[in-house]
Amino acid sequence: MATSSTHLFSMNLIKSARFNETLEVQLSSASSVKILSAYITDSAVNTHKESLRSNGNTTIVARAIPQDFLAGSSTISAFESLLNIGVDLRIHPSLHAKLYLINESVLYLGSANFTNNGLSISGDGNLELMTKVTADEEDLLMVNSIIAESIPLTRTMLEKMKELLSDITLELTKYNLTCWPEDMLEQSTELWMKDFPLLNPLEDIDDDFKTTHDEQLFNCESSGLTKTIIKNSKVFQWLMTSLEEHHDKCFYFGELSTAIQQALQDDPRPYRTDVKALTQNLLGYCQVYLTGEVLVDRPRHSQRIKLLQ
Repeated sequence: MATSSTHLFSMNLIKSARFNETLEVQLSSASSVKILSAYITDSAVNTHKESLRSNGNTTIVARAIPQDFLAGSSTISAFESLLNIGVDLRIHPSLHAKLYLINESVLYLGSANFTNNGLSISGDGNLELMTKVTADEEDLLMVNSIIAESIPLTRTMLEKMKELLSDITLELTKYNLTCWPEDMLEQSTELWMKDFPLLNPLEDIDDDFKTTHDEQLFNCESSGLTKTIIKNSKVFQWLMTSLEEHHDKCFYFGELSTAIQQALQDDPRPYRTDVKALTQNLLGYCQVYLTGEVLVDRPRHSQRIKLLQ
């Protein structure tokens, strides 16, 4: 049977030390660079800084959660250096990928982070493996989608991160080390399917994947959900703003699902049936957690959600 992913059959494995040398050559002549790396440290940045500075078209996405910096897996100074040379630096808190895309064509992927150990810069390091393939259109769409989902890091945000990390080291038990406070990161207001809960709290469905997704979405197990947690999530903030701006401060089901479909940035666009399911889940959370804030009823054979305040 034929497959569209023919590049999967022509892989050559590269150990981390040789990959660092290869990366140096590639970066020195690159006109476009995109790096996805869970961790970033000073050694990797300092080694490749001039190449990244000279091409002027570099995007790097890192996980960058508090525990990464506290454990030394990533370093704040490396992030500062990248901002200083004009890199488009971004945060994706669930990122675990290690990927290097050169000139929208040459693609290296494997296990090597953009760190001293990942690239064996000092001679020692982890035994990492990378492989080189030619990126096809689907690969580029996926990489660009991950970048679009990520949060651009500003100097103001970085200063807030540094201040919080200083506080955390003094009172470690007070903080959640897997995420930053919601008001710290200047998140994009664009909506993606991943921003929506996949379960409806009014339905009894046993689905491990959807349960895990929703727990990660709200950074909380379902048993610990509160009105405040729900209201502070991106999708519910979008919903409340949309209600405030809409005629009569209400949506009927069809109107809301249309507004959601128009707001979603996913490419390819989601099917209408999928959007209706997301809409139903949203209304379910409103009925369970946002009583007093909104009213969900059915006045004309169609569900309606109305802002009460």
